[in-house]
Amino acid sequence: MFDRLLRVALREVKAYAADRGDLFFSLLLPIAVLALMLGAFSGSGQFNATASVVDRDGGPVAQALLAQLRAVPGLEVKLLAPADAQRQLDRSEILLYTEIPAGFSQALASGQPVEVVRHQRGNGAEADQIVAALVQAAAQRVGTEIRVRTQVAAALDTAGVSVPAAQLQAAVAQQVAAADASPPVAVVTEGTGRQTDPAETFFPNVTVMFILFSITLNAQSLVQERRQGTLERLMATRLSENEFLAGKFIGNVFRGLIQLGLLFGLGAIVFHFFTLSSFLWSLVLGVTVVAACSAIGLVVAVLSRTPNQAVWFAVFLTMAMTLVGGTFFSAAGVSGLGGVEKATVTYWANQGFHRLIAEGAGLAGIAGTLAVMGGIVVVGLGLSRVLFVRQTGRA
Repeated sequence: MFDRLLRVALREVKAYAADRGDLFFSLLLPIAVLALMLGAFSGSGQFNATASVVDRDGGPVAQALLAQLRAVPGLEVKLLAPADAQRQLDRSEILLYTEIPAGFSQALASGQPVEVVRHQRGNGAEADQIVAALVQAAAQRVGTEIRVRTQVAAALDTAGVSVPAAQLQAAVAQQVAAADASPPVAVVTEGTGRQTDPAETFFPNVTVMFILFSITLNAQSLVQERRQGTLERLMATRLSENEFLAGKFIGNVFRGLIQLGLLFGLGAIVFHFFTLSSFLWSLVLGVTVVAACSAIGLVVAVLSRTPNQAVWFAVFLTMAMTLVGGTFFSAAGVSGLGGVEKATVTYWANQGFHRLIAEGAGLAGIAGTLAVMGGIVVVGLGLSRVLFVRQTGRA
């Protein structure tokens, strides 16, 4: 019995290893997607943007303003000619540029109010709004420094004290720098709970999504065997329905474990969010998740009549469970979807991996998830057997 069962499973694994398209989709494509995630998350903690500036003044105060902007971490200052800036704005190549008007330095030096003009297309992007706020803060700082210097000079003149302009300017700049280094009012952030890396959440979630899609998509193999007569020849031997379905199930589990091992190994090496304990328990949970996905894939295979049906079943199930099960966002607060997410394998898998990786839970923390995965396996195998027996006409 076990020999026949294992031969069916081995046949599935060999077919998987020989299919380059299947290998690309199940192994290389997830790696490419996760590599993009790494690129996105690696810079998620640092602000990076470009401030496009038209300097019509060129005076010392305008240069001081530009120096303030260049000192902002992650902000690149790009000087543009007026015509170039307007052309890029019209073509939506940029959504915002700042214009320092002619006479800017002279007007501020003489105590006159002056405006820095912001040219914006629509509402601008989120980064542009941040850049606009940074430009405004820098302009206000430069203006305040000049105002303080002017007022101090006036007070000294009134008192009959003569101080060289360069010395006064240096003294005011020094005091402003000291105030920046030790501000009278500071804002501090006190976090409650552990701050999680987004990769900790999305990495296992995306892994589950690809495993589910790959395994359910493999339902085509049973459809093709039925249409090519291979299934009929197999069932004409001593092979029973239980052995055939169990072999298919184990074959799917093997291919899922290959995906799981490769992707989780990549996560452990690249993302560094696994501890030894969380990695080992994640593998344990991963085996049950793969088994549950394999049982679902077996039901899809038995239900499908054509390869196209199998593909569409796989696409629909994966997308529905991905969207509803919280792979990228929680559906708990979405009207009409309350509680529906608990009917998906992705929800329970994602919750289990989150408890292990982000919360540091152990076996007790995922006991419920393991029980649900086991239930899915039992129901899936039982349902697929009932449907398969009805199709083959053998009791």
